[in-house]
Amino acid sequence: MENELLHMMESNRSCLTREETADYLQNKLSEEKRYNIEHHLLDCELCESALQGYAAANISPAVTDIDAIRKQMSKANKTQKAEVKSAKIKKVSSRFNWLAVAAVFALCAAAAWLYSNKESNLYADFYQPYDKNLLATRAASTTENEALTKGLDAYQVGNFEESLLLFEEAKLKDPENSNIALYAGMASLETGAYDKSTEWLAEARINQPSAYGTATWYLAMAHLAKKDFPACRNMLKQLTPDDSPYYEQAQALFNKLEEK
Repeated sequence: MENELLHMMESNRSCLTREETADYLQNKLSEEKRYNIEHHLLDCELCESALQGYAAANISPAVTDIDAIRKQMSKANKTQKAEVKSAKIKKVSSRFNWLAVAAVFALCAAAAWLYSNKESNLYADFYQPYDKNLLATRAASTTENEALTKGLDAYQVGNFEESLLLFEEAKLKDPENSNIALYAGMASLETGAYDKSTEWLAEARINQPSAYGTATWYLAMAHLAKKDFPACRNMLKQLTPDDSPYYEQAQALFNKLEEK
C-alpha cells in the first residue's frame, strides 16, 4: 500500500512528497510554498487524507515501515479506547454511589416516618377528652365569675378556642383559682396549643391538690403530643392508684414507651 502511495506521489508531481509533507507538518516551509501546498490540498483528497492521517496519529512521514505505522496507530487507538472505558467506569461507579447514598437516605427517612407515625398513634390511642359532665358539675359554683361560666359552657359544646379565651379572661379576674388553670390546660390540648397546655396544667398540678391526678395525666398527654417522651414518662411515673382515675391507662402507656 505504501509503495502504491509513493508511486502515485512520484508519478504526479502535483502531489506532496514525503519531505514536503514532513516540512509542512513541522512548519518549515516558506509562505509561498505553504500556500501552493494548501491550494493543492483543496483539490487532492489523497494528499489531504494522508496529511490528516499523519497529523492525527502523530507519525513522522519519514517512517517508511508500514508495519511500524500500523503499530503506532493501533497503540494510539488502544490508548483512546482505554481512556473512554475508564471514563465510563468512573461515571457508572459515581452514579452507583449516588444511588446507594440516595437509597440509604430513603430508608432512614422511611424509618423515621414510621417511628414518628407510631409515636403519634400513641397519643391518638390514649388521649381522651376531659369528661364534660365533670365540668358541668363544677360550673354550678362559678356564678361569681361570668367569664369562667361562659368558658365552661363553650367547652361543653365543643367550642374550645372560645372557651380557652374565656378561661384566660377568667384567670385574670381570679388569679388564685387554679381550677381555671386546669380548664385552660384542657382547652389548650383540644386546640393543639401544647406548649400553652403544659404551662396551665403544671400550675394546676402544683397549686390545686384536688386536681393533681387529672392534671398530671393530661400533662403527660401534652408532653406525648409534643413528642417529649422523657417528660411524658416522668409524669406517668408520678401517678398512683390513690390519686388518679387514670392510673391503669398511665401504666399501659408507660409500658408502651419503655418498649421503644
